[in-house]
Amino acid sequence: MKKKLISSVLAASVLLSMSGCSLFDSDNKAVLAVVDEYCQAILKADADDIVDVMADGDDYEYLMNSFFDNFTRNKQMEDAYEAIKDSMSYKINKASAHSSKKDKKASVDVVYTMVDYEEIYDIVSDDDGDLDDFIDALEDDKGAHTIEIKQTVELKMKRDKWLVDDDDLDNFYEVYEFFQEVSHLSWCGFEEISIRQMENALQQVIGSDYQYNYYSDSASYYDYASYWGDEVTIYMYIYDDASEASEEFEYYFYEDLVDDIQNKDFQGFSEYNFSGSDGYIIFDGLWYGDDYYGGFFFTGNMVLGCYTYSSRSSTRSIIDSFLNAIGYPTP
Repeated sequence: MKKKLISSVLAASVLLSMSGCSLFDSDNKAVLAVVDEYCQAILKADADDIVDVMADGDDYEYLMNSFFDNFTRNKQMEDAYEAIKDSMSYKINKASAHSSKKDKKASVDVVYTMVDYEEIYDIVSDDDGDLDDFIDALEDDKGAHTIEIKQTVELKMKRDKWLVDDDDLDNFYEVYEFFQEVSHLSWCGFEEISIRQMENALQQVIGSDYQYNYYSDSASYYDYASYWGDEVTIYMYIYDDASEASEEFEYYFYEDLVDDIQNKDFQGFSEYNFSGSDGYIIFDGLWYGDDYYGGFFFTGNMVLGCYTYSSRSSTRSIIDSFLNAIGYPTP
């Protein structure tokens, strides 16, 4: 009996020496609570709540707010964003939690689920639906078409407190990638205007003193009209062939600017879409060091540019007023 007792005590001692450190080093309960708080903040799209549970959150607050501000300016897609956000849920894999107070590091696997907006877009487009149909389909989907985003949430301990460590906001941007993706799925929502309508809009916005150039002859394959003044440039091409308008817009306007947007050579707000039969780019930001505000538009046989390099609000209001007068989206 005595030998058995001694053996039992020795065995327990060995186990404690082997596992004691990991037993008291783990802090999974606290880590899971922080990750749950973080995921809830992500679903609410609340930048302030997100940075509150992030390591070095103050360094990311401006970027996060700027991201949300840029895309919430897109009023055309506001209801679509909201429908996707409302469909989002998350599940924390508690068994994946790993933490070490000694190393001050932890990690937990999370899966976000949301409506498959790209599949919904394809279905609606195949049925010749419009933007309202797209939004209705997103709201009515009720989990029939979903996608999953699987992530590992990293944490580190600062001042005895666990905080999410999302370097460069990689996890954040991955969840909210749909803001950018959906803005490029949007239907353009504007109609071709004539040179006469351009003139009327100029007169309405600038007054009777406006001057513009007009060019057309039998040898040309387009008509051209332009206005230059008050640090504002507005011009329009009406092509004989819609395919030429599409090629000109894509080659001279869309490709270069969108490439620079994607390569971060353009910094600021942008929204764009190109289907081959219509397209647009609206922008407000820095392009190679210059303020750039306005847009390029294509539909039917028409290509139109309307922009300024000025940061003055009075100049930008001319751009907004002209685009509003012809019923086109503003930056």
